[in-house]
Amino acid sequence: MELTRRVGMPKSTVFRLLASLIDEQIIERHRDGYQLGRRMHSLGQSALGGRPARLLDASLPLMTELQQSTGLIVNLAWLQGFQVVYLATLRTRESPITPASNGAQLPANCSALGKALLAFVPREKWSQFQPEVLPALTRRSVTSAEELDATLEAVRRDGYAVECQESSPRLACLAVPVLRQGEAVAALSVAGPPSRIDVASQRGMLKRASLHIARGLE
Repeated sequence: MELTRRVGMPKSTVFRLLASLIDEQIIERHRDGYQLGRRMHSLGQSALGGRPARLLDASLPLMTELQQSTGLIVNLAWLQGFQVVYLATLRTRESPITPASNGAQLPANCSALGKALLAFVPREKWSQFQPEVLPALTRRSVTSAEELDATLEAVRRDGYAVECQESSPRLACLAVPVLRQGEAVAALSVAGPPSRIDVASQRGMLKRASLHIARGLE
């Protein structure tokens, strides 16, 4: 009904067009609505060049294993400026609604993925595009430059990043970088309700997956 109202077409016409787009994998049904499909996402990656496609080829089998073994949302992202860009998101019908979706962008300071990526970018490099005021998505978002620096130091020491209700009030996330020659070319995460994130058991799974992804890029 919302799409019918927005495009000004009869409901039967909109429904027929949606069905055709689903057949072509341009869009997908999601909960009670629609979202961009995998084919549209792959076309976008092709427009960006070979690197995203290579990342996806190396990552998707491992992401699928993680999603099946944990039952959590699994995300792959990289950094563009001070924004985390989601390259792939795997979820189930029971997954909570999150800000993450294929192609979505979030401020790097507000997500575990962003922290895992920023930690391995030279400070003088990302400070060139760091906003003067760190944005906040929730009241828990890190908005202090000093706190962010301390958090990134912990990420470099421990090899993983966590966030709890910093990007969404109902979401926690655990992320690890995908490292090649000391550079974080991407980050991998599991996300879900805070009660479902177990750092002790899940960080090892993520680190092993990230190592396999990095080897797949060689």
